[in-house]
Formats: sequence, C-alpha cells, structure tokens
Amino acid sequence: MIITDQNRLRIKSRETDLNEAFQLGIFTKLEDELRDSIRPGVGLAAVQIGFPIRALIIRKDIGGKHELKLNMVNPEIEESIGIFRTTEGCLSLPGVAINTERAEQITVKWLDYDTKQEQRAVFYGMESVIVQHEINHLDGILIIDLALPVYEKVGRNEPCSCNSGKKFKKCCGR
Repeated sequence: MIITDQNRLRIKSRETDLNEAFQLGIFTKLEDELRDSIRPGVGLAAVQIGFPIRALIIRKDIGGKHELKLNMVNPEIEESIGIFRTTEGCLSLPGVAINTERAEQITVKWLDYDTKQEQRAVFYGMESVIVQHEINHLDGILIIDLALPVYEKVGRNEPCSCNSGKKFKKCCGR
C-alpha cells in the first residue's frame, strides 16, 4: 500500500545494501505497488511503501515497452545543471499537481540491484525530474516543499500588486 501520511513520508531513508534489499524483497514490492496503483506512476521510493531505506525504482513506459527501467540502491546526485520547470504529481499525494523547478540535467551514481554493479548515468529533461523526485523522497522531501509561487494575473486596470496605489498598466505593467 502506498503511504499518503506526510509525517511518514518525511522520514529520511537510511543507506542499505544489496543483501538487505534482497531479504526484504523490496524491488518486487515496489514493482507490484507501482504496477497495481490505481493512478499511473513512473517511480516509487521504498519509503512510500513503509521501508525507509535508500532504494527506488523507475519505470517509464512508452507503447508497452520499458524505455527506462532502474532498480537503484543508495542513489546520489553528483552534479546538477540547468533549470527545468514542470508540473509534477505524486502517488503519495493523490490529486495534487505542483509546479516545480528542477535541474535540467543530473549525473547520478547508484548501486544497480540487477547487475550488482555501481552505475553512473546522466539524465535529461523529464527523466532528470523523475529521478530527482524519487531521490527527494529518500531525503524526506515532498513536491509540496518545492512548489513555485503562484501569481494571479492582474488586469491592466486593476490596482498594481506592488501596492503603489496606481493602476497596473501605469506601474509594473508598463
């Protein structure tokens, strides 16, 4: 069952190893929860199913084929470049869509559960966003913590939001 309790989701996950991940069957559990979720998702961190260990999966499907399939143990972002603005959702926060700003490109290292080898890869665009989102879960960070401010559109003839007392079109709207 995917956890929605924000207090439990804010628990910082501890490092783990391949043996513990195997004994817990964590990747089978993560795969099952992601596949059986009522809402579609592309990634899931162990803490989202009640295991505060640094393990996550990413499954990005296109046309029924896995474009991206990762079983990451102890992932760590080594480098971040650029800015990518997007709208994110989360299986643990049903019905919530948040505008966020993430790194456009990241370099990540992790222990791959399938190959048992340390891996390093560069992720771009939405793949970068997905990996950052799941790693944030391991650090107890939720998308609501990263929400960009929402600005209401001010009409040209309305008072300016800077509180100058002028109309927007004669002040900040010039």
